[in-house]
Amino acid sequence: MTLSSGGGTTGSKLWNVGRWTVQRVWDEIDHIPDHTELTAYLKSHERYDDLHSQSSQRILQELAEAFHSWYGKRNNGDTRANP
Repeated sequence: MTLSSGGGTTGSKLWNVGRWTVQRVWDEIDHIPDHTELTAYLKSHERYDDLHSQSSQRILQELAEAFHSWYGKRNNGDTRANP
C-alpha cells in the first residue's frame, strides 16, 4: 500500500479496520470478503470517510487482494504464506 505522507496514517488506520473486519468475518462464517463486501461493511465507518472515497476503495481492494492471494497460497500448500 502506497500513500502520500499525510494520508499514510489515515490509510493505515483504514487498512487496520479492514484487516480486523476481514478476520472477524472469516472467524464467524469462514469467508474472506472481497473488496465490494468490505466497502459495503465499512462505508459508514469514520475511517472510510477520512479519505477520498476512491482512496478508501483502493485500500480495501488491496487488502482483499492480499487476503485472497494468501488464502490461495495456503490452499496450494504454502504454509509460509502470510497475509
